Amino acid sequence: MRRTASTYRWPAALLVGGAFLVIAHFVDYPELREYFYEGVELPEDSTTRARVLAVAELMADALQSNYWLFQGKDVESLGSVDDPALDIRSDWDDWTEFILTMSPALRSFVRAHTLQYPFLVRMLDTIESATTG
Repeated sequence: MRRTASTYRWPAALLVGGAFLVIAHFVDYPELREYFYEGVELPEDSTTRARVLAVAELMADALQSNYWLFQGKDVESLGSVDDPALDIRSDWDDWTEFILTMSPALRSFVRAHTLQYPFLVRMLDTIESATTG
């Protein structure tokens, strides 16, 4: 089967859709970025804490969904990527590792919902074993 740009439309829509939701929250609430990119712990204030955890859930959903898309159950339907420029899996993994490393909020959320985010739990285990071992 020949792979064309239209072959990749639905995976790209999934990638962009999840990421867009997270970015939209950062546009509406720029003060939340520090909880994901600067290592700031979860806030005590209940309103801000609820917002941070809501964004953590959106981010975890986007990261886990993209894992399934690229490396899990849906990868067979994608077929192989002939053009290396279209293969962003390693970049996505790097960004996932970065955001898990930088965000105590995301780490806490993932640890509280291990069955929903098996890929993120495995990556988090790897990150933590590398930093403690």
